[in-house]
Amino acid sequence: MNKIVSITALTVALLSATNAVAGWNNDYEYVETKRLTMDASALEHFEIDAGAGSLIVIGDEVDDINVSAEIYQVDAGEEYCLSLDYANGDKQRAQLAANNCRSDTRIDVTVTLPAQLVTEIKDGSGRMVIDNASVSKIEDGSGSIKTTNNHTALAIEDGSGSIDIELIDGDVRINDGSGSIHVSDVTGQVTVRDGSGSINVNNATSFNLLSDGSGSVNLSNVNAKRM
Repeated sequence: MNKIVSITALTVALLSATNAVAGWNNDYEYVETKRLTMDASALEHFEIDAGAGSLIVIGDEVDDINVSAEIYQVDAGEEYCLSLDYANGDKQRAQLAANNCRSDTRIDVTVTLPAQLVTEIKDGSGRMVIDNASVSKIEDGSGSIKTTNNHTALAIEDGSGSIDIELIDGDVRINDGSGSIHVSDVTGQVTVRDGSGSINVNNATSFNLLSDGSGSVNLSNVNAKRM
């Protein structure tokens, strides 16, 4: 019997994220997979504080936060940081801490959460993929960022790595050190401060370039421009 396999754009992105970190496996040994769950029905804000490793965040029609964390270590058995709990005891705020305390551990994290839960991300290194979520802020050291179908305005502080943003409900503000920037289908204004790398914006209400070190700027279907 012939089977028809449908591969969505998100699936392709997740496969790419896995392949992007595969080269690390020569130095890091797989140790275990941990799973964490929290009731999110009363939450208003969620924070992710991650170190080295890939990060995948997927919004869905759910009432829980579910975390799958694959642990890789140079020396198996070393202690590492992984927790999902209320932030400072506040029942309306939760925080996921994943490997923000050791440099000899890599944790590849997949988070499923309510699509409308406002989320902030602080990430050390590794590829980041976000789909159908409400991420309001990203602070990223290095590694590519891909965000699709975000339900709120988004601010990004990025050291290095490509940025690919599509379907954002609100303004987008990017402060980027290096790496290409691709932004499309934004309901609000796109504001960019860039060190190096090309900037490509398609279909936005307006565009504001605060500074640009090097690299081309390509705009299409943008109503107002300030450069």
